Amino acid sequence: MFSERYSPPWCLHVEGSYEPRVLDRETMIPEPQRVYAVCRECKAEFRTTCASGQVRAHIAQFARVHLHRDPLASPAASR
Repeated sequence: MFSERYSPPWCLHVEGSYEPRVLDRETMIPEPQRVYAVCRECKAEFRTTCASGQVRAHIAQFARVHLHRDPLASPAASR
């Protein structure tokens, strides 16, 4: 869909993509980027625009909601 792709290393079943960052030629201010993410487990989709340039943070936030596991049952919780 978009040319740039990102999946958080701790949540590989979430696949995100976003538009490359483009500067307005006159003002040199970055234009908003479209962001898209999908969870391959539950098929949920996420779309937004980002004016801050932190597109991967939007994808990671979506991924945190779609971990699909019990945090208390993880191996790290037994320590």
